[in-house]
Amino acid sequence: VDNAVSDGSRSVTITATADGYNTGTVQLTVTDDEPSFDGVTPGKGNNAVNSGFVANLRAGTFGQGNLYRTGAGHQMPPGLTLDAATGLLNGTPTQAGTYNIFLESYNALGETATQSFVLTIAGGATPTFSEWLGNYPGLADPAPDADPDGDRLANIVEYFMGLNPTNGSTAGVMPVDAGVSGEISVKYRRSKSTQGVLGGMKWKNALTDASWSADGVTDEFVSDHGNYEMRRATAPILPGEQQKFLRLEVQFQ
Repeated sequence: VDNAVSDGSRSVTITATADGYNTGTVQLTVTDDEPSFDGVTPGKGNNAVNSGFVANLRAGTFGQGNLYRTGAGHQMPPGLTLDAATGLLNGTPTQAGTYNIFLESYNALGETATQSFVLTIAGGATPTFSEWLGNYPGLADPAPDADPDGDRLANIVEYFMGLNPTNGSTAGVMPVDAGVSGEISVKYRRSKSTQGVLGGMKWKNALTDASWSADGVTDEFVSDHGNYEMRRATAPILPGEQQKFLRLEVQFQ
């Protein structure tokens, strides 16, 4: 039919019969001369670009499933993880605070979309040492004086500092500073979310001495870091003292 609709190619069989003659049959292929609309731009024909697009549609190429990842500047709250298949943040946050969330959705074709928002985690009830241990069910040894991650910080000290007892770290204690004449000081970290424990710096002149002393030690605030703060403990160096050892002592109230 001579119209604006392309009928494509059709196979046609023509059969001729007549009395006294053998039947004759011929097969023909008839192609409509209207431009093909099997493309994306009506009336423009199925050119190479349109053909490729239609082929991708038929093959399901454009049905690529989306995956998810974190984008530049993302701040993942401790205790949460991103599900790459669904884009959901899963878990239980362990630190209160305000976090900038940047998530990207992407596919195998290189297409990306970004969503950003601010996530505020309010502080809950202050956990006891036992409740804090519940966040680490796989801890090899939960005893207060145990050191399962081998970082030379006992569990009770990690609780006091707000550290992870399964991940060895020396981030809680800074190097000793002996730069000021007549005194020695050290910085240490103290969590804002503890209860039932006391901690402070003490000193000895010799490790063989019977006990540690807090005499003369001063303690001051240095800087705030949201869920914890850095403090500086200072002990005087008295006349005649040749050496002095400092340590952070944490104990239950």
